[in-house]
Amino acid sequence: MKRTWLLSIATLAFGGMLAAPGFAPPSHPGAAGPGMCGGPTVNLEGQVVGTVSFGPSGESQAFNFITDTSTVRALLARNGVPTSLSAADQAYRAGLTDYFAGRYHDAVAEFDKVLTAEPSQATAQRYRAKAIANYPNEVSGTSPWLYVGIGAGALALIAVIVVVTLMISRRHKTPPPAPQPPAGPPPATQPPAGPSPEGAPAAAGGTCPDCGAPHPPDAHFCARCGNQFSPPG
Repeated sequence: MKRTWLLSIATLAFGGMLAAPGFAPPSHPGAAGPGMCGGPTVNLEGQVVGTVSFGPSGESQAFNFITDTSTVRALLARNGVPTSLSAADQAYRAGLTDYFAGRYHDAVAEFDKVLTAEPSQATAQRYRAKAIANYPNEVSGTSPWLYVGIGAGALALIAVIVVVTLMISRRHKTPPPAPQPPAGPPPATQPPAGPSPEGAPAAAGGTCPDCGAPHPPDAHFCARCGNQFSPPG
C-alpha cells in the first residue's frame, strides 16, 4: 500500500461487516460526502487506488472505507464489463484537455463526438457551451488548419526556389549568341589607287621637249623641269 492509505485497526471492530471473501477494504482518512460512494480514490501520484465504498454510521471523524481497484476489476470482469476506455470516454478526455489548454474549437469537436454517442452527457454539454463562448479567446496557433497553411506555404516556397535555381543553371550553361553586325548600308569601298603621274598616259597637249613629261595644252612651263614651252603672248 502507498503511505497515503493505512489499514486501520478500526477495521477489526467491523469484522462482521467485512467477512465477505476477498473483501478487506483499507480505510481512508478523508471526508466523503453523500453521493460520493463509487467515486475514485487517488494517491499522491494521481493513481486511482480504489473507489469510495462506505463509512461507518455514527462516526464523527473523517473516516471511510475504499474498495481496492483489483476487487473492482475482478467484479467488472465477472460481469463482462470492459475496463478499457470507450471512444466516447477518449473523446471526452481529449475535449477536456483541449478546453483547459485554450483550444476551444478542438474541444467542441471532441465534445460533439461524445454527445453523438451519449446525447444526455450533461458535463460534455456544459463544457461544449463554455468552449463556444470562449471562441474569441482562442489561443493563437492551436488550430490544426494553421499548421496546414504553414506547411502548404513552405512547400510552395520550396517549389519556387527549385524552379528559380533550375532557370539560373540553364542560363549559365547556354553559350552567348555570336555578335551581329550593326544594321545599315555596307561601308563604301575605296576605288583602287590609280597609276602614278609618271606612269599615266600623256594628256592631250604634248610633252616637254627637255624631260618628256606630259603637260596640258594650255601650259606654258613644264611642271617637272620648269622648261618654258613658248613665250607668253
